[in-house]
Amino acid sequence: MTTKAFFATSTKGAFQREASKFRNWIEGNSSATFPAERNRYHLYVSLACPWASRCLGALYVKKLDDIIGLSVVHPVFQRTRPNDDNDAHCGWAFADPETTPTLPGPSGLGSYSSKGCIPDTVNNAKFIRDLYDMCTSEPTRYTVPLLWDKKDKTIVSNESGDIVRMLNSAFKALVPSKVDLYPEELQSEIDELNEWVHDDVSNGVYKCGFATSQEAYEEAVDKLFGGLNRAEEILAAHRFLVGDRFTEADLRLFTTLIRFDEVYAVHFKANKKLIAQYPNLSNRRIGTTCLGSYSSEGCIPDTVNNAQFVRDLYEKCTTEKTPYSVPLLWDKKKNTIVSNDSADIVRMFNSGFADLVPSKIDLYPEELRSEIDEINDWIYNDVSHGVYKCGFAGTQELYDAAVEKVFAGLDRAEKILSEHRFLVGDRLTEADLKLFPTLVRFDEVYAVHFKASRKLIQQYPNLSNFAEANPDSVAKVRVAADNAFAGGDMKTAISLLSKLIELEPKNERNFYKRFRAYLSERKYSHALSDLSSSLDVNPKYKQGRLQRGKLLMMLGQCAEASQDFQTVVELYPKDSASAEQLDKSKECASYIDEAERAHSRGDYQSAYNYLSQVLEGSAISSVPLLLERAQLSVSLQNPYDAIADLGSILKLDASNLIALQMRGEVLYSLGDKQSLEAAQSHYRQGLHSDPEHKGIKSLYRRLKKVLKYVNRAEDAMQRGAHAEAVEEWQSALEVDPDHSAMNKEFFLQLCTSELHLKHFKEARDACEKTVAIDNGYALAFAKLSEAQIGLELYEDAVRSAKRAAELDDSREFKEKVAQAEAALKQSKTKNYYKILGVARNSEAKEIKKAYRKQALEWHPDKHTDKDEAEREEVEKRFHDIAEAYEILSNEETRAKYDRGEDVTGNPQQQQQRGNPFSNAHFFQQGGRTFHFNFGG
Repeated sequence: MTTKAFFATSTKGAFQREASKFRNWIEGNSSATFPAERNRYHLYVSLACPWASRCLGALYVKKLDDIIGLSVVHPVFQRTRPNDDNDAHCGWAFADPETTPTLPGPSGLGSYSSKGCIPDTVNNAKFIRDLYDMCTSEPTRYTVPLLWDKKDKTIVSNESGDIVRMLNSAFKALVPSKVDLYPEELQSEIDELNEWVHDDVSNGVYKCGFATSQEAYEEAVDKLFGGLNRAEEILAAHRFLVGDRFTEADLRLFTTLIRFDEVYAVHFKANKKLIAQYPNLSNRRIGTTCLGSYSSEGCIPDTVNNAQFVRDLYEKCTTEKTPYSVPLLWDKKKNTIVSNDSADIVRMFNSGFADLVPSKIDLYPEELRSEIDEINDWIYNDVSHGVYKCGFAGTQELYDAAVEKVFAGLDRAEKILSEHRFLVGDRLTEADLKLFPTLVRFDEVYAVHFKASRKLIQQYPNLSNFAEANPDSVAKVRVAADNAFAGGDMKTAISLLSKLIELEPKNERNFYKRFRAYLSERKYSHALSDLSSSLDVNPKYKQGRLQRGKLLMMLGQCAEASQDFQTVVELYPKDSASAEQLDKSKECASYIDEAERAHSRGDYQSAYNYLSQVLEGSAISSVPLLLERAQLSVSLQNPYDAIADLGSILKLDASNLIALQMRGEVLYSLGDKQSLEAAQSHYRQGLHSDPEHKGIKSLYRRLKKVLKYVNRAEDAMQRGAHAEAVEEWQSALEVDPDHSAMNKEFFLQLCTSELHLKHFKEARDACEKTVAIDNGYALAFAKLSEAQIGLELYEDAVRSAKRAAELDDSREFKEKVAQAEAALKQSKTKNYYKILGVARNSEAKEIKKAYRKQALEWHPDKHTDKDEAEREEVEKRFHDIAEAYEILSNEETRAKYDRGEDVTGNPQQQQQRGNPFSNAHFFQQGGRTFHFNFGG
């Protein structure tokens, strides 16, 4: 038998797989330490081990079985040092089916077939341990698979993933293959798949089976079925896990699927759902897809003997786990086991306490003993134990024989019960007690999982009546409830447990089981009530009191939790775990008291810190404490922390009106549109629960009005209707004039629309209100700079642009500085925009229109009546207009001008180039003046 410490676990009771110790590598290079050579390497596997089966599958897929040897160990662990009383290690052993057709279990009992075993013909080792001892003296686990170098007499690798990849790639030159299990172009995708398939599924079943705490088990089960659901979704869309190519990812998953229903669901309690219930995974499990595509390549199903390894695994699991079986009758005084044989325990209960608790019921009356013994014999062999023979038969022949006996036994019992009330006339005896537990489990368990399905108990009139008879119906309800709970159907489990409580109101375990179901559904008040009910029935019920203490801690009721832990410590003074919980609960209660005191004196930060100690420690689901910390976060101006805590409350109770209103208010206080819409969603949810809630209703109406104006304004801006947008933004600003965080956004948008309308004064006023609210708003300063340029307040514009760049050094704001500085520089020389009378943000068509108007107005021919000095001024103005138009009508020169670059060149040349009328002769003839018609 294995030792208790054989499988490593964490402090929380989670199974931990040890890292492989041998990680060498075979390469195709002849100069490598381990070169790929024919007949140099030997593979050791167990058919019961999924990790080893991967390697065996790869060996056959790559057709390497002619150049790499193979040994298969016996499925049942043996004492590896049977002659050393101080060495109790049990592990893999070799057996030759011809000379050793069977081996006993580790305890020396039983007889287990050696069929399928292949002995070690390389080293003649008796145990896998012998091979490890040849290579290392360091402590290690003696595992399979194991890849052996016959030449150097050492282990190459005992890591299944490495072995699969070596078999896939290292021997290509010796045995070419079309199959590539790890193609280069898919390696990153395969690695990602392998990671979660290993952690959640392949290793996940072991985490379920070898968890030593309920917490570790539940976490493992959740991850396992999360992984299976994920794989099912992938295979619903694709032929294999990586599209249409069979890879090592499929190989890894397949070896777990093929064992799941028969082994992991039964022995490792990974039974929330069977693979048979997953349409796509079950196809992969039976290998139909693989066979269809890869049978020519020697695919996995050709290498798997399902009946063989199910038998192997059952025998391995049975021999490893049975020594720790139930029932178990314990002597508290002598601290020893009295018995773990159910039949003996029943008879001791029947007669051993007769003087202490007299009873009219005798389950084994002296005058009926020979008849009871005879009935017990065939009920056990054919029915009660017979269903297990069906479920774990290693061959079709054994299965057929077991099924025949099961239903012959049931037919025999049906006939007896058609003539009598009980199996022995009209008296209830232990024979009925032996038959009943099998009957109540038959249709739901044995017929489904053990394939004892020729006929159901409900089809036997007398057996089904017997199974339904009171008080026996209690047991049937209990089994159905347990099955529903194990399958994750908490609604059904709660319903059945409620019925069970009606039948057995004085059984504290019934309340405890329903507590677990409520807990999994996060119905904490119901869960707490059930724990209290269990303690009302039995105040000394340790498990119930411990769990109530833990639940109270989780809900932040630490002082009350202390009382429960104190009671447990008084009842069980040697229980160090309970003493530790007591200390934690007292510390938690003291932190809560300190938080209240700090809060009352206005020290919000200290109060927040104390509550954080509690909430991040034990009280993870305390709505009152989360609400109090959220209020402290608001006081400390940490709105996002408040939003997080209020969100945690709503995960626990989605209809909590206080949290919905408060979270909506905090989101509203942020002011950005996304937060406003989120606030509106919270208010709606609150009104859905209470349509007349005054506080939420008032807040919702105000916010609805704000968002109406905002949506209209944004729509108008998108359409370019900025005058309309200005009106909407002004209306939005009037709804809640004191909401600075929200209104700063509205002022900024108002500024933007005013800029589009070239209302520079109004734009400046709006932007100044924005920066007055938030002096660190870079975009607002940039917009303000634009408005100031429009008002020809160039120095102010430079200051605003520089402030924007200080706050945000992005390219956009650096360009704003350059534009403002250029405008300032130009204001001191010749301002082309001012000459044409247009704004700096005017479009090309506006510039052209202004030019035509100015050119017609200042054409020299229109000013011939002026004196010479005035005509010179007119001609200069006309020249400037033409020059301005030439610069601003060209996108390239306008951009340079806006950046402050020199666009004039040599003044003399520029005068000629820049005046489109420099070669035109304005002359008079015959007393008439001829005019060019501009603007035509």
